[in-house]
Amino acid sequence: MHPTATSPTRHTGPHPVPTLLAVTAALPATAVATWWAIGNLSHPQGWIDPAAAGPQLSAATERTAGLLSLLVLLLIGVVINRPGSLLRRDRRWWAVLLPVTAAGALLAVAQRVATAATVGANLGIAFIALPCVLLAAAALVWSLLRARRLLKEHRRRARPQEH
Repeated sequence: MHPTATSPTRHTGPHPVPTLLAVTAALPATAVATWWAIGNLSHPQGWIDPAAAGPQLSAATERTAGLLSLLVLLLIGVVINRPGSLLRRDRRWWAVLLPVTAAGALLAVAQRVATAATVGANLGIAFIALPCVLLAAAALVWSLLRARRLLKEHRRRARPQEH
């Protein structure tokens, strides 16, 4: 009597979904937290074209958005520090998360500078906001490509080995 052949168990290791959700949530959470921390950069007697004006939010709404974004960042920290997290098991995932958070911060800086009411011309748009947007776009492209590569490796390792 021959023992029945059993299929090899499929051990996938840490599931990538929580890590991917944390990385994805890091962009808006970092952007809003940074935007809130910077605050309004407008000059008291400044003027801005209404078409370029930022969101008109009350101080309470801004504070609520800032505090909620900090709470989301705290939750992201909990998710990525779990023992089964991909970021703890494979440090290469930090090359995905860190550029995403940098992109969020850069976009917040660009928005605050671009929407600041000034006396005279707002040269910050050309000297700060435009490079921030370009650097943020490059960081996001890098993160997407890196995440794609790491996910392919993760799937390849998760497949059962052929004998």
